[in-house]
Amino acid sequence: MYWTNYFSLFSRENKERKKRKPIDYVQLEKLELPMEIANMDKNTTKEFLKDEFSIYSSLKFKSADLKTLTEKNYHSYQIGIMIQFIKQNVEFFVADTKNVFPPLMLQHNENTIKLNVGDIVEKYSQNVSKYDKQDALRKQTIWTPMEATFLLYYSTMLKG
Repeated sequence: MYWTNYFSLFSRENKERKKRKPIDYVQLEKLELPMEIANMDKNTTKEFLKDEFSIYSSLKFKSADLKTLTEKNYHSYQIGIMIQFIKQNVEFFVADTKNVFPPLMLQHNENTIKLNVGDIVEKYSQNVSKYDKQDALRKQTIWTPMEATFLLYYSTMLKG
């Protein structure tokens, strides 16, 4: 119930934009991440993603209510590293996504997920400067668990 309401809110927000674009290689290549993130190697981003995934799982966002999913409690440093991981196209295997991600997320087709990840990347490019340092990025708490859900779930779809 809560997820359905959230997705309809998310869709309404996106209709206000000119045209939604699914995430693609060109869009990712154009995105200039802050240097501290852009210079991270694949092993570093993969370890970070493992930690974030573990935290995400322990917070039980799978069954969270709408209020929890829309609270802005992720910062730009976390989201930036998730995007860097996707840019690096590293495989990230999760044995049982059904026990981690909300059921509605698992029902989305690949294109819908790519559209939402594209929206998140666009938001990042509009709100985060490539010159920001880690301290500033950690203070920029403008991201929701829902946005993290899309990035983490998309990360599990990568084939390396």
